[in-house]
Amino acid sequence: MCHQLLYNQHGQAALHRHAGADIRQVKREDAGAVLADTLRQFLFDLQVEDGLGAVGYSKDDVPALVKGTIPQV
Repeated sequence: MCHQLLYNQHGQAALHRHAGADIRQVKREDAGAVLADTLRQFLFDLQVEDGLGAVGYSKDDVPALVKGTIPQV
């Protein structure tokens, strides 16, 4: 679920490592967004549900999820 966010933020750092999208005509700073869109389309084509709700979470779970991520920072 977080791959799109990571690609959006860090895809430009190692363009040669990412596959599945033609980035030859893309500006370096836009490569992460292109890769994220490619992954999003791939998952859509596979009919993979997205979002926290797809894995059983609701808005009520967000505070606990955030609290759980803080030690990882």
